[in-house]
Amino acid sequence: MNRTSRTLATLLIAGALTADPVAAQDTRAAAVQLFDAAQALAQQRRFAEACPKFGESYRLDPQLGALLHYADCLEQNAQLASAYAAFRDAIELAAQKGDERKALAEQRSRSLEPRLSRLTIDVAPAARVSGLEVLRDGTPISEAMYGMPIAVDGGRHTVEARAPGYQSVKINVALRSEGDNHRVVVPALAAVGSPAPEPSPSDPAPPPAAAPGAAPETPADAPPPGEDRAGGGVPAVTWVAG
Repeated sequence: MNRTSRTLATLLIAGALTADPVAAQDTRAAAVQLFDAAQALAQQRRFAEACPKFGESYRLDPQLGALLHYADCLEQNAQLASAYAAFRDAIELAAQKGDERKALAEQRSRSLEPRLSRLTIDVAPAARVSGLEVLRDGTPISEAMYGMPIAVDGGRHTVEARAPGYQSVKINVALRSEGDNHRVVVPALAAVGSPAPEPSPSDPAPPPAAAPGAAPETPADAPPPGEDRAGGGVPAVTWVAG
C-alpha cells in the first residue's frame, strides 16, 4: 500500500471512529435545546406546547430530569394517564440509577392514581367471532384486556371492532380528564350485507366518591362537567360496512 492509500485509509478509519461521538454530541445538544425551550414554555403555562418538547428531549437523551419534567408537564396539561405512566417510567429509571428522586416519582404517581379516568372495553359473547380485532384509538387491545378498567387521558376516544366478513363498528366516547369512568360493550357484529343490529347503550360507571369535605380538583381550563361528553355520556355507535 503506497503512502497516499495509507493516508486515505487512516482518514476513513478515523472518520468512522469519530462519527458516532460527534453524532451523540449533536443529539445531546438538540435535547438540551428542546429542554430549555420546553422549560420556557412551561413557565408561561403553555403546557400543550411544552410537553412534546420535553418528551422529544427525553427521547433523544433519556435523562431522569427530562422524564420527570415531562411527567409533570403532562399532569399540568390534564393528561393524567400519560403523566402517571411517565412517573412510573421515572421510578424504574431512578431505581436503575440508584437516584434518590425515585421517592419523588413514587409520591407523584401515588397522588395521580385515584384521580385517573378509566375506560373499560368489554366484548359481548356473540361478538367474539373468528378473527375479531378490537382497537382503542387505532391501537389493538388484547383479549386479556377485555373487561379491565384502563387509565386513559380525558377527551374523545374511539373503540373499533372488526372481523372478516362482518361490518365493523365504531363506538365514540368522551371522558373528563379526571375521575371519569366509562364502560363500552362491543355488540354482536352484523354479517356483511345484513342490517346492523341495534347496539345496547353502555352504562358509564359512577365516578369515584370524593373524600368528605373535599372539593374535586378540576383543571382551570376544563369545561363544565358534561360538556365534553358525547350524547350526554351515552357512547355514539357507528356501523361501517366492511
